[in-house]
Amino acid sequence: MPSYPRYLSEEFLNLLVPGGPLNFLVSDYPQSAIPDRYALDVQLRDGNTLQYYHGTNSLIRIAFNGTSLQADAANTYRSLPGFDDLFMPCPLEPVALQEYKRRLPSYLAAAFSAADPRWYGNKSEGYWQNRLSICFGRDWRPGMDWLVLDREACIAFESRTAQEQLLNPHRAKLLAIRQQLRSEAPILWGTPAADDSLGGKLDFLALGPDKELICVELKHGANASGTYWGPLQACAYREDFRLVIDHVTEDIKRLVRQKIMLGLLPAEAANRIPVEKFRGVECVLAVAAPNDDSSCWDRLRDVMLRYPETRLPVVQVRSYEDLGLVLKAF
Repeated sequence: MPSYPRYLSEEFLNLLVPGGPLNFLVSDYPQSAIPDRYALDVQLRDGNTLQYYHGTNSLIRIAFNGTSLQADAANTYRSLPGFDDLFMPCPLEPVALQEYKRRLPSYLAAAFSAADPRWYGNKSEGYWQNRLSICFGRDWRPGMDWLVLDREACIAFESRTAQEQLLNPHRAKLLAIRQQLRSEAPILWGTPAADDSLGGKLDFLALGPDKELICVELKHGANASGTYWGPLQACAYREDFRLVIDHVTEDIKRLVRQKIMLGLLPAEAANRIPVEKFRGVECVLAVAAPNDDSSCWDRLRDVMLRYPETRLPVVQVRSYEDLGLVLKAF
């Protein structure tokens, strides 16, 4: 049965809430040594795990196994000198936790400095993933169109076979659109690809003002092909969630409630949780720092005009400081 198991156990949750011994893991404290407040985005993951996103990269994952904390990270960060102890199991004892709390900000600052700029520092898609996740998540305020509840959203299935049987039919129809356009005009659209896919992780899963679920696919303005193929991906994720919505509704609501308890979403976010079912599932293509002179807009228009099933709202985010969403009509 499909699920969305990104919530935590009650035991781990109670340790993380304000006043709990592990609250420092989700408060502002971990990134206290990093000057950029958008550089680190904490998310809940299945398996009682916290993941610290730095753009399209993760600086560390910290899991709770019932008796201790266990951290893991890519070799780039694990090999940073002086932090071997941080990747040893940490028991839930006051002395050990105090040392862990002392060491974590220093490690994150070192990992931040060691990270390849392409993940975040070049202010491309990874930067915008963190920025939008925080601004429309932790910093969300009533009146904003989106309440981002999760990033890299991924539905869990009992098996790969069960996933493919449910999702492949509608995804194959969307992939056929790209293949058809490429077959007709490969110079304009690119050559057909035998291993074509639409991806497996949605950039943002959000709640709308009418208690609808919104699948947000994010592209950077410099990514022309990503922009004009974006509707295929966004519509694929929308259909994915429409098919499983009855199975994942309670999981999603539980995740939102837990993030509110942890301060990862504001208390007012509770007003967007439906009492029973979500009103529906919609999708949006978001383009950050759009290039008005790019030919991608003409191709995007061609895709949506020729294939009405791919039509969707397209919004633009133009400024690092002003995160107002500007609807672009096609």
